[in-house]
Amino acid sequence: MQKTKYYIGILFIAVLFNSSSYPSKKSYADLYEDQKIFMAKSCVSADNYRMMYHGWGTKEERVYLDEKSPLLIPDTVLFRERYNAPFHLSRIIHNKEERKEFNRKIKEGEKLPMTCITYEQAQLYLDCLTKIKMFSPDEISIRYGVSIQYSLPTLEEYEFALKKKILTDGAEYLADGNIVLIDTKNKKLEVVTSTEIPVRFRIVIHRIS
Repeated sequence: MQKTKYYIGILFIAVLFNSSSYPSKKSYADLYEDQKIFMAKSCVSADNYRMMYHGWGTKEERVYLDEKSPLLIPDTVLFRERYNAPFHLSRIIHNKEERKEFNRKIKEGEKLPMTCITYEQAQLYLDCLTKIKMFSPDEISIRYGVSIQYSLPTLEEYEFALKKKILTDGAEYLADGNIVLIDTKNKKLEVVTSTEIPVRFRIVIHRIS
C-alpha cells in the first residue's frame, strides 16, 4: 500500500511538471513531439513588442532593459502608418474622448504582427525575453531547474511548422538573418535576403535543461 502511494505520488509530480513547465498548446506547437522545441502559433504582436520597450519587468529587469530599449525603437513613422497609433505611449491626453480614441487605436494593434523593424531588433527582443526569464524564473523553473531560451526559428523549424499547418502566408525573419517567404497554399518556403513585404517575426522556445 505504501509503495502504491509512492508511485502515485511520483506520477502526480511528473504530470504536474509536464503540464506546467511547457508552453501552452493553445499558443505553441511542439515541433518534434519531444517537448524540447516549441514554435509560437502566431507572430509577436505590435503591442507586445511595444510593451517590451515601455513597461515590462521588475526593477532589476528594467535596469537591463532601459539600456537595451533605445535599440528596440522601430521606424516610428512607418509604425504609425501601419498601426494607426504612435509607438511611444508617453503622450498626455486630457480630453476624455480623445483618450478613448487613442486607447482604441492602441488595442487595434494588440493582435497585429510587429513589422517595421530590422532583423537585429527582432533578435534583440528575443534576447531580452531570455534575459527576463533569467532574472525572474517562474516557480516551475526554480523547482525543477528548467531553463529556456527564446530565438528566431531556423529554416528546418519552419519546414516542420509548415507540415503542422501553424503558419500563415507572409514574410518572417530567420535565425540566420535571412527572410523566409511562406506560401501555405502551395506548401512552399522561399529564402530571400530582402523583400517589399512587411517582415514579421515568430518565437521559438528551446528547453535547454
